[in-house]
Amino acid sequence: DALYRRKRTFVLAMHPFVIGRPGRLRMLERLIRYMKGFPGVQFATCDELAQMTGPEFRTVTETVVELPEDWDLRAS
Repeated sequence: DALYRRKRTFVLAMHPFVIGRPGRLRMLERLIRYMKGFPGVQFATCDELAQMTGPEFRTVTETVVELPEDWDLRAS
């Protein structure tokens, strides 16, 4: 939901030895149905996604995330 609201891309890596279980496949099916319920959602392979973007997005860059001072990542 958060990525959709921010118009971002959700990338899901599915390793056969992890996802290839009946219960996990059912959860994946539910996720896909849920995602298809949002207008404008598209499904694409990594190659297709790369073709949709410009060359400036095809290189790896470092991203630094600034966290608010009051965030304590060690807190449980």
